[in-house]
Amino acid sequence: MRIFSCLILSFFLFINASIIYAEQNNDEKAISSFEKHVSIFKKFFATKPKYLEKQSYDGSPSGYIYFWVRFDNAQISYDVQKTNSLISPYMGYITVIHDEFESNKCGDFNTYDTNRSYSTRDLARKDKENNSCYSEVPSAGTKYVFALQKGVWVFKDMINNYNNKTHPRFLPLVGQSGGGRFPVKDNDFWKALLQP
Repeated sequence: MRIFSCLILSFFLFINASIIYAEQNNDEKAISSFEKHVSIFKKFFATKPKYLEKQSYDGSPSGYIYFWVRFDNAQISYDVQKTNSLISPYMGYITVIHDEFESNKCGDFNTYDTNRSYSTRDLARKDKENNSCYSEVPSAGTKYVFALQKGVWVFKDMINNYNNKTHPRFLPLVGQSGGGRFPVKDNDFWKALLQP
């Protein structure tokens, strides 16, 4: 009887050890695969990328304003968390804190007090690399949210670190118009950050 009890106990210990090992292995695989996304973010933000904003604006001759946003000195951190969901067993978060500059010193007309903007995309494109057009603006950065589904990290949301809500600036990247913002082809290269 004692031998049988020892065999049963050994069997359960083996099963538990196997489950723990499998879970640790899954955790390591999830983290490792997410670190590949983090690497893409680090390379992307090291280039000091620019984003072209297009917003509705009644005072513009075209009905829109355009201005560039440049992201400098990015500090990137990440976290992977296990969930209880069978569909998305892991969530991944990439937080990007950066200095932010807008091309609000240049443009063909005044908007919002002393700021300037462009009425067309072509006018904005001419000053994209003109550093004298940019001035620093407050920024809390952005958190990019992904879910692991069927072994693939799927983009879910971009959260403004200031208020923990979806960041309206980037909604056009995912096909949504938020706060009078619209997609611009100049920003298509940003979509690589969101691809699985």
